[in-house]
Amino acid sequence: MTKHNRQTPGQVRNAPPAGRRRRLVWCERNAGGAPGAAGTEGAASAGMYGWFWRHLPGNTWVRAALSIVLVLLVVYLLFQYVFPWAEPLLPFNDVTVDGGSGGAAG
Repeated sequence: MTKHNRQTPGQVRNAPPAGRRRRLVWCERNAGGAPGAAGTEGAASAGMYGWFWRHLPGNTWVRAALSIVLVLLVVYLLFQYVFPWAEPLLPFNDVTVDGGSGGAAG
């Protein structure tokens, strides 16, 4: 073997050179679909919330602050617009009291 064909300790065979990371495609990251499958380790790579976390700008503290602001915005919109709109459609105030001859003591 020549010097540049030797594998150094910690080097993975057939790995791209340092600085040239290969971008993974969605289907490669989620191969298998089972928990613990290749590419599904860690909280940031799991599901919808991981997608949101990866697409928020900034470091961890900025992402956490933006996440809190976004959650508060969604809660505000629900209480101000969605719930008042949906309230007349829900049967919570349709109460029927039976005025028949029940066992009333009197």
